[in-house]
Amino acid sequence: MSKINEIEQHLQDNNVFTNGISGKPCHMDSYMTVMDYDKLKTSIENGPFSKQEWLQAADYWENQVGYLGPIIKLTGKTVNRWINECYVKLP
Repeated sequence: MSKINEIEQHLQDNNVFTNGISGKPCHMDSYMTVMDYDKLKTSIENGPFSKQEWLQAADYWENQVGYLGPIIKLTGKTVNRWINECYVKLP
């Protein structure tokens, strides 16, 4: 779970998520969140995390228990698809 938190913080630090009205950086489960796909791709490729760690985080975001915000599910599906289809380059 701590790696997932580190990945979420990494995405936060790279301003992958912004408020759809103000454009200011926000958390991935905030109201009116917009995801920047270019920043997400850069964050995946340049982050210190392995392919397996990204896939574990994506699985968690797609299948977590409790409330699941739309942007969280979208992030999980996008990361999963990009890594499995080799759209992003990981070491």
